[in-house]
Amino acid sequence: MIKFILVFSFIKVVLSMIAATVFMTAACIVCSIGKNRTWRCNLGILCIVPLACFMSYSKIFYVKKIIMLIGIIHKIAVPRIAAVYFGCAGILLVRYISIHWQLRRSLNDMQRLGEADYPEYLLKSRGTAIRVYLTSDDRIGPFAGGIIHPYIVVPDILKSDLSREEFAAILYHEALHIRLGHIFILNIFSALKIIWWIHPLIYVCDRKLRENIEYSCDEGSVMLGFLKAYEYGGVMLKTLQIKNRVSFLQEGITAFSADSYKILKRRMQRLGMIGQGKDDYLEYQKKKKNYHIRIAAVAVIGAAVMIATSYPRYTKINEITVFDEEYHPFINDLEAEGICAIASDEEFYISSQEFQKIACKYDLHGEYVIFSYGLIMKMPGIGGGGQAVMVSTKDPSDVFMLGRKEWVDELKIFALKYLM
Repeated sequence: MIKFILVFSFIKVVLSMIAATVFMTAACIVCSIGKNRTWRCNLGILCIVPLACFMSYSKIFYVKKIIMLIGIIHKIAVPRIAAVYFGCAGILLVRYISIHWQLRRSLNDMQRLGEADYPEYLLKSRGTAIRVYLTSDDRIGPFAGGIIHPYIVVPDILKSDLSREEFAAILYHEALHIRLGHIFILNIFSALKIIWWIHPLIYVCDRKLRENIEYSCDEGSVMLGFLKAYEYGGVMLKTLQIKNRVSFLQEGITAFSADSYKILKRRMQRLGMIGQGKDDYLEYQKKKKNYHIRIAAVAVIGAAVMIATSYPRYTKINEITVFDEEYHPFINDLEAEGICAIASDEEFYISSQEFQKIACKYDLHGEYVIFSYGLIMKMPGIGGGGQAVMVSTKDPSDVFMLGRKEWVDELKIFALKYLM
């Protein structure tokens, strides 16, 4: 059963990666064509990428070539390969949890921003106060984190060297990351990088996602904040000037990273496109509202399509299939052949008269035939469980149940139905 779980789970991951390749390729093409001019569209299509996780049951991807590919994967995906793949994913998961745990511990040792310096707009974010921590480690760039309990970490050198308005602009930028749900979507991508760690496009999409959420918060900070575009750009440059060394934290969002100077250049270019008149503000609010409506509509439509086109979580095969003693099927549905039998998990009965119909029609040879039923099908061609019985060709009352029904087997069936 463990081998089956490994192989089946590996096949599901591969199928989801095949679906994700379609999503991610489309996202990369859109981002490359539009660049920073169409950041809303870029961000929207990147947010659709996680839907590929739910496409492994979709009939859309069960075209003939994909079914042939599943057969190839069956041959390649031996339990050892599946174990290695999930072993590597497990190592990445442990690393991810360790980084978060260390960060949580370090937050307890950091100084909290005083109430006198606490901007009013940080008091609430979806009903939750945003905590601000000051760190003495100048290598750490300003970043936001936390989904349930949001927080912002800023190097204390910035607080001392920037003016009150400039420091507040940095906090406003990070607060927008929290309010706009960027922390949530980045944590989803972190999970995808663990599940699909072997797929190169997930890292490309993650990088493009981080770039486009910066455009989002830059525009929001200028349109909703209290600095002009050129003043806001000056704050970014001044921050880089103050910090000689910067680093990137995977578990949060940072506006400045050691390898982000090209992105910073594009962010500056984007700031030059932002107008700050009254009409520009109204246009920004309109675009922001329409963007959220479209994202919600895409999510609803995507969920509806997946529900409508997906196979059920599992299907119990009620038809009785008959095999010869060499395991070659010759009857796919016993009832459709007009032959009656009583089949359950605990017993199987077929009368001599009904069995004789099979013998006459198919000219049975050998000592026994096998009746199989109750198979749990997870997706076409893949399943397990069920019951099988050997029936003597000489005496149909001589029935031997092949499938066990101990508690261990019931546990395996439960895992097959609901946990895989």
